[in-house]
Amino acid sequence: MAVWGTGVSYSERVDWVEELIEWFESLDPHTYGVEIPNCPGWTVANMVAHVAIDGFDWVTLATHPPALGVGAVGRARAAFPSDGGGELLRGTLRSFLGLLRSHDGEDGCHYPFWAEQSYVSWATHAVTELGLHRVDVQHALGVESAVSEPQGEVGLEWTVAAVLPVAARLVDDEPPGSVRVVVEGCEAAALGVGEPLVEVRGTAVDLLLRLWNRGGAVEVNGDTATVDWWAALMAREFQHPTPS
Repeated sequence: MAVWGTGVSYSERVDWVEELIEWFESLDPHTYGVEIPNCPGWTVANMVAHVAIDGFDWVTLATHPPALGVGAVGRARAAFPSDGGGELLRGTLRSFLGLLRSHDGEDGCHYPFWAEQSYVSWATHAVTELGLHRVDVQHALGVESAVSEPQGEVGLEWTVAAVLPVAARLVDDEPPGSVRVVVEGCEAAALGVGEPLVEVRGTAVDLLLRLWNRGGAVEVNGDTATVDWWAALMAREFQHPTPS
Protein backbone atom coordinates (compact mmCIF):
# COMPACT_ATOMS: atom_id res chain seq x y z
CA MET A 1 0.00 0.00 0.00
CA ALA A 2 1.15 3.54 -0.68
CA VAL A 3 2.48 5.61 2.15
CA TRP A 4 0.74 8.86 1.29
CA GLY A 5 0.12 11.11 4.27
CA THR A 6 1.84 8.93 6.86
CA GLY A 7 4.00 11.84 8.05
CA VAL A 8 0.97 13.92 9.04
CA SER A 9 0.32 13.74 12.78
CA TYR A 10 -3.02 13.27 14.49
CA SER A 11 -2.84 16.76 15.97
CA GLU A 12 -2.30 18.26 12.51
CA ARG A 13 -5.34 16.41 11.20
CA VAL A 14 -7.47 17.65 14.09
CA ASP A 15 -6.27 21.22 13.50
CA TRP A 16 -7.36 20.89 9.88
CA VAL A 17 -10.77 19.69 11.04
CA GLU A 18 -11.12 22.79 13.20
CA GLU A 19 -10.12 25.08 10.32
CA LEU A 20 -12.74 23.45 8.09
CA ILE A 21 -15.45 23.75 10.74
CA GLU A 22 -14.61 27.44 11.13
CA TRP A 23 -14.92 27.87 7.36
CA PHE A 24 -18.42 26.37 7.30
CA GLU A 25 -19.41 28.41 10.34
CA SER A 26 -18.35 31.58 8.53
CA LEU A 27 -20.58 31.02 5.49
CA ASP A 28 -22.94 33.91 4.81
CA PRO A 29 -26.55 32.69 5.12
CA HIS A 30 -27.37 34.82 2.09
CA THR A 31 -25.52 32.22 0.00
CA TYR A 32 -27.69 29.34 1.21
CA GLY A 33 -29.94 29.40 -1.87
CA VAL A 34 -27.07 28.88 -4.33
CA GLU A 35 -27.15 25.52 -6.11
CA ILE A 36 -24.21 23.09 -5.78
CA PRO A 37 -23.24 21.82 -9.28
CA ASN A 38 -21.11 19.00 -7.81
CA CYS A 39 -24.15 17.67 -5.91
CA PRO A 40 -27.15 17.95 -8.26
CA GLY A 41 -30.35 18.98 -6.48
CA TRP A 42 -28.53 20.46 -3.50
CA THR A 43 -28.09 24.06 -2.44
CA VAL A 44 -25.55 25.53 -0.03
CA ALA A 45 -28.22 25.19 2.68
CA ASN A 46 -28.52 21.48 1.93
CA MET A 47 -24.76 21.11 2.16
CA VAL A 48 -24.65 22.89 5.52
CA ALA A 49 -27.40 20.57 6.77
CA HIS A 50 -25.48 17.58 5.45
CA VAL A 51 -22.26 18.40 7.30
CA ALA A 52 -24.24 19.25 10.44
CA ILE A 53 -25.86 15.80 10.29
CA ASP A 54 -22.38 14.35 9.78
CA GLY A 55 -21.45 15.73 13.19
CA PHE A 56 -24.31 13.75 14.75
CA ASP A 57 -23.39 10.61 12.87
CA TRP A 58 -19.66 10.73 13.53
CA VAL A 59 -19.99 11.23 17.28
CA THR A 60 -22.63 8.53 17.52
CA LEU A 61 -20.74 5.91 15.49
CA ALA A 62 -17.44 6.57 17.27
CA THR A 63 -18.96 6.17 20.71
CA HIS A 64 -21.06 3.02 20.13
CA PRO A 65 -19.93 -0.54 19.48
CA PRO A 66 -20.36 -1.75 15.90
CA ALA A 67 -23.46 -3.85 16.58
CA LEU A 68 -25.30 -0.84 18.01
CA GLY A 69 -24.04 1.92 15.74
CA VAL A 70 -26.70 1.95 13.01
CA GLY A 71 -29.61 1.95 15.44
CA ALA A 72 -27.93 4.61 17.54
CA VAL A 73 -27.50 6.85 14.48
CA GLY A 74 -31.21 6.56 13.75
CA ARG A 75 -32.08 7.60 17.30
CA ALA A 76 -29.61 10.47 17.21
CA ARG A 77 -30.99 11.77 13.93
CA ALA A 78 -34.47 11.86 15.43
CA ALA A 79 -33.18 14.70 17.58
CA PHE A 80 -32.18 16.71 14.50
CA PRO A 81 -34.98 19.10 13.45
CA SER A 82 -36.09 18.82 9.83
CA ASP A 83 -35.26 22.49 9.29
CA GLY A 84 -31.89 22.26 11.05
CA GLY A 85 -28.57 22.89 9.44
CA GLY A 86 -27.08 26.32 9.87
CA GLU A 87 -28.40 26.66 13.41
CA LEU A 88 -27.08 23.25 14.49
CA LEU A 89 -23.84 23.00 12.52
CA ARG A 90 -21.76 24.67 15.19
CA GLY A 91 -23.07 22.39 17.91
CA THR A 92 -22.78 19.09 16.09
CA LEU A 93 -19.38 19.63 14.49
CA ARG A 94 -17.91 21.31 17.57
CA SER A 95 -19.04 18.31 19.63
CA PHE A 96 -17.22 16.07 17.18
CA LEU A 97 -14.13 18.28 17.38
CA GLY A 98 -14.24 18.07 21.17
CA LEU A 99 -14.40 14.29 20.93
CA LEU A 100 -11.29 14.25 18.73
CA ARG A 101 -9.38 16.61 21.02
CA SER A 102 -10.29 14.56 24.09
CA HIS A 103 -8.49 11.50 22.68
CA ASP A 104 -5.12 10.49 21.33
CA GLY A 105 -5.20 9.32 17.75
CA GLU A 106 -4.43 5.71 18.63
CA ASP A 107 -7.25 5.49 21.19
CA GLY A 108 -9.63 2.75 20.11
CA CYS A 109 -13.16 3.38 18.88
CA HIS A 110 -15.59 2.06 16.29
CA TYR A 111 -14.83 3.15 12.73
CA PRO A 112 -17.07 1.75 9.94
CA PHE A 113 -14.64 1.64 7.00
CA TRP A 114 -11.41 -0.27 6.27
CA ALA A 115 -9.03 1.67 8.50
CA GLU A 116 -7.69 1.66 12.04
CA GLN A 117 -10.42 1.38 14.65
CA SER A 118 -9.19 4.57 16.29
CA TYR A 119 -9.71 8.32 16.38
CA VAL A 120 -7.04 9.02 13.78
CA SER A 121 -9.38 7.40 11.24
CA TRP A 122 -12.20 9.74 12.23
CA ALA A 123 -9.92 12.77 11.97
CA THR A 124 -8.81 11.65 8.50
CA HIS A 125 -12.42 11.01 7.44
CA ALA A 126 -13.53 14.45 8.59
CA VAL A 127 -10.61 16.29 6.97
CA THR A 128 -11.35 14.63 3.65
CA GLU A 129 -15.14 14.88 3.62
CA LEU A 130 -15.30 18.44 4.96
CA GLY A 131 -12.49 19.45 2.61
CA LEU A 132 -14.28 18.05 -0.43
CA HIS A 133 -17.54 19.71 0.58
CA ARG A 134 -15.74 23.02 1.02
CA VAL A 135 -14.52 22.60 -2.57
CA ASP A 136 -18.15 21.95 -3.59
CA VAL A 137 -19.38 25.16 -1.99
CA GLN A 138 -16.44 27.24 -3.23
CA HIS A 139 -17.09 25.98 -6.76
CA ALA A 140 -20.75 26.93 -6.45
CA LEU A 141 -19.87 30.42 -5.20
CA GLY A 142 -17.20 31.00 -7.83
CA VAL A 143 -14.44 31.12 -5.23
CA GLU A 144 -11.03 29.64 -5.98
CA SER A 145 -10.52 26.51 -3.91
CA ALA A 146 -7.29 25.09 -2.64
CA VAL A 147 -6.52 21.78 -0.96
CA SER A 148 -2.94 21.45 0.29
CA GLU A 149 -0.86 18.56 -0.98
CA PRO A 150 -0.49 17.04 2.54
CA GLN A 151 -4.29 17.11 2.91
CA GLY A 152 -4.56 15.58 -0.54
CA GLU A 153 -2.22 12.75 0.44
CA VAL A 154 -4.17 12.02 3.61
CA GLY A 155 -7.45 12.07 1.71
CA LEU A 156 -6.19 9.96 -1.17
CA GLU A 157 -4.86 7.24 1.12
CA TRP A 158 -8.20 7.14 2.96
CA THR A 159 -10.17 7.11 -0.29
CA VAL A 160 -8.23 4.29 -1.94
CA ALA A 161 -7.68 2.08 1.12
CA ALA A 162 -10.64 2.71 3.41
CA VAL A 163 -13.70 4.01 1.60
CA LEU A 164 -14.05 3.10 -2.07
CA PRO A 165 -13.38 -0.63 -1.51
CA VAL A 166 -16.20 -0.70 1.06
CA ALA A 167 -18.58 1.15 -1.25
CA ALA A 168 -17.77 -1.30 -4.05
CA ARG A 169 -18.98 -4.18 -1.90
CA LEU A 170 -22.49 -2.71 -2.00
CA VAL A 171 -22.87 -3.09 -5.76
CA ASP A 172 -22.64 -5.96 -8.22
CA ASP A 173 -21.12 -4.25 -11.26
CA GLU A 174 -17.53 -3.58 -10.13
CA PRO A 175 -15.16 -3.59 -13.12
CA PRO A 176 -13.21 -6.88 -13.51
CA GLY A 177 -9.83 -5.27 -12.97
CA SER A 178 -8.03 -2.64 -10.96
CA VAL A 179 -6.88 0.96 -11.24
CA ARG A 180 -3.21 1.70 -10.57
CA VAL A 181 -3.02 4.99 -8.67
CA VAL A 182 0.34 6.77 -8.90
CA VAL A 183 1.68 9.84 -7.12
CA GLU A 184 5.19 10.72 -8.23
CA GLY A 185 7.79 9.66 -5.68
CA CYS A 186 5.42 7.35 -3.81
CA GLU A 187 4.59 3.68 -3.98
CA ALA A 188 1.66 3.01 -6.31
CA ALA A 189 -1.61 1.62 -4.97
CA ALA A 190 -4.27 -0.60 -6.53
CA LEU A 191 -7.94 0.33 -6.44
CA GLY A 192 -10.09 -2.71 -7.09
CA VAL A 193 -9.04 -6.29 -7.70
CA GLY A 194 -7.49 -8.13 -10.59
CA GLU A 195 -5.06 -7.09 -13.27
CA PRO A 196 -4.66 -3.32 -13.79
CA LEU A 197 -6.96 -1.99 -16.53
CA VAL A 198 -5.80 1.60 -16.28
CA GLU A 199 -3.23 3.80 -14.58
CA VAL A 200 -4.04 7.26 -13.22
CA ARG A 201 -1.14 9.55 -12.36
CA GLY A 202 -0.97 13.02 -10.87
CA THR A 203 -0.58 14.99 -7.68
CA ALA A 204 -2.34 13.64 -4.61
CA VAL A 205 -4.80 16.56 -4.71
CA ASP A 206 -5.70 16.04 -8.37
CA LEU A 207 -6.08 12.29 -7.88
CA LEU A 208 -8.28 12.85 -4.85
CA LEU A 209 -10.52 15.21 -6.79
CA ARG A 210 -10.68 12.84 -9.76
CA LEU A 211 -11.67 9.84 -7.66
CA TRP A 212 -14.44 11.92 -6.08
CA ASN A 213 -15.70 13.11 -9.49
CA ARG A 214 -14.66 16.71 -8.85
CA GLY A 215 -12.24 17.33 -11.69
CA GLY A 216 -8.53 16.94 -11.13
CA ALA A 217 -5.91 17.19 -13.89
CA VAL A 218 -4.68 13.61 -13.96
CA GLU A 219 -3.02 11.50 -16.65
CA VAL A 220 -5.09 8.46 -17.56
CA ASN A 221 -3.48 5.57 -19.41
CA GLY A 222 -5.88 2.75 -20.22
CA ASP A 223 -9.60 2.17 -19.71
CA THR A 224 -11.04 5.57 -18.80
CA ALA A 225 -14.48 4.01 -18.16
CA THR A 226 -13.06 2.11 -15.18
CA VAL A 227 -11.81 5.34 -13.61
CA ASP A 228 -15.20 6.96 -14.27
CA TRP A 229 -16.94 4.05 -12.53
CA TRP A 230 -14.91 4.52 -9.36
CA ALA A 231 -15.28 8.30 -9.49
CA ALA A 232 -19.08 8.06 -9.59
CA LEU A 233 -19.37 5.36 -6.93
CA MET A 234 -19.72 7.44 -3.76
CA ALA A 235 -22.33 9.83 -5.12
CA ARG A 236 -24.26 6.90 -6.53
CA GLU A 237 -24.29 4.94 -3.26
CA PHE A 238 -24.10 7.51 -0.49
CA GLN A 239 -25.39 10.94 -1.51
CA HIS A 240 -28.21 11.51 0.91
CA PRO A 241 -31.64 12.60 -0.30
CA THR A 242 -31.75 16.39 -0.33
CA PRO A 243 -31.75 17.47 3.32
CA SER A 244 -34.52 19.84 4.41
